[in-house]
Amino acid sequence: MKAKILKWLEILFPVLIASISVIILYVVRNCDFVKPICSKLLTQDFLALIISVECTLFGFLLAVLALLLQLNNKAIELIVKFNRFPDLIRFSKCAIYSSLLVVGITLIIIITKDLIPSNNWFYYFWGWLLVYNVCSVVTFVIIFYVIASQKS
Repeated sequence: MKAKILKWLEILFPVLIASISVIILYVVRNCDFVKPICSKLLTQDFLALIISVECTLFGFLLAVLALLLQLNNKAIELIVKFNRFPDLIRFSKCAIYSSLLVVGITLIIIITKDLIPSNNWFYYFWGWLLVYNVCSVVTFVIIFYVIASQKS
């Protein structure tokens, strides 16, 4: 039972953190100290930085996935034995797909920034996806490095 709860926490961790972050941002959006920060998030330079980081992250995640599929050590054998390998691949897929979505949505924001008002739900979805992506990548990388550090 405990393993099942931990498995669901692993799955829901990025969703919960991203949702809580966006709810907090929505609640404090009209505060004087939040408005300047949010306005700087939509500058051309910051959006270009997001795209650069996410594209690099996408390549890194694909490389890690290739390494993961080629690893043949005790940790991988245990993961396969306990039927956790599909979960690890799912974490990888979530991180890779969310990275691609962040790049796509950021490109849309760059193109339509002047057409969409800054308090539109689209920006909150983009923020949610950005935080979700970071949490997914962190979860996957932690699991990967624990596996990779195991002795054969």
